Amino acid sequence: MPLVYDFNNDGVVNGADVVYFASAVAGVDISNFNIANLQTATTGKLLKYTYINSLSLPEFVVEYTPRVVSDFSLNITPLYKSSKIHFNISFNYLTSCFPNTMMQVEYFYNVNNNIDISFGKSILGTENTNFIRNSLNLNIITDPMSGLSGNDGAYTINYKIKASIYSAPGTNDFVTTFNLLDNNKPKLLLNEIGNSIILSELEG
Repeated sequence: MPLVYDFNNDGVVNGADVVYFASAVAGVDISNFNIANLQTATTGKLLKYTYINSLSLPEFVVEYTPRVVSDFSLNITPLYKSSKIHFNISFNYLTSCFPNTMMQVEYFYNVNNNIDISFGKSILGTENTNFIRNSLNLNIITDPMSGLSGNDGAYTINYKIKASIYSAPGTNDFVTTFNLLDNNKPKLLLNEIGNSIILSELEG
């Protein structure tokens, strides 16, 4: 579904509006952008967005047990129950130098603090003793309110990620693990530029 909105108020909907929106998320001045103009139900329009742009969160050390990265969770209360939510996440990460010690990141949402629903998973790193310092960017259109029967504006959707160490099973499904010190474990580098979550409501 395309996003059609004249973000930069130049009378034309084109690629410049995408650049303008990206600049807004990056923190560039958008004083002439009127978010109230988006509070409509016109098909294909961006209705609402919220974001975290992390610059000063501590490193998140990844353990074998999945843990919620609580500082990197975000809520949105959609205007309409028919809307879709565009989930965009970017983060920097560092893998372990130990063999078969990869990082698994799983993506969840819940509606009004009910059961967590998984909608994606990433496994970062390799089974070899490689040092990988990299970044990941993921875009997914989700439909968390499908089948719900309440009123518009009655639902708050919480998006979160859970990170853990993943080791691929070997012969006879045996998994070798290591007793690692924190400085040898995978990490989410949330204290660097380039970590963000953006939730955008799209009219469904």
